[in-house]
Amino acid sequence: MRTIIYGAGAIGGGVGGHLARSGHDVILMSRTGHVKAINEQGLRLVTPGGTTQGDTDRGARNSTWQSLARGQTVETEYLNGEIVRLAKQLGTKAPINEQLLKISDEMAKNREPPGKYTPAQLSAILGLK
Repeated sequence: MRTIIYGAGAIGGGVGGHLARSGHDVILMSRTGHVKAINEQGLRLVTPGGTTQGDTDRGARNSTWQSLARGQTVETEYLNGEIVRLAKQLGTKAPINEQLLKISDEMAKNREPPGKYTPAQLSAILGLK
């Protein structure tokens, strides 16, 4: 069984580190700065019993990337789609989430591999430049 921990700060990183050290398959998700530091330096777990330095899978990919690579449907409807629905309920819009939903659904439908767009291309499509 895989455990996903959202928020790899002091508490989430510590829990994830203990689980990984005991042989569990763990994915840590966090802000970009944390993810970058963990990917570059590994995860260091400091306990009263000593310090453990864990390595990370630097080739790891998120679940949407993995689904596209396998030619399967993606869970974007449950993630970005929910944000779009909530925005509508609140009388506003979530145009970036709506566009990401459209792009990922189209890629899954057409069985297009991940990496179709560069970050610069996605930024331009989403109007972030």
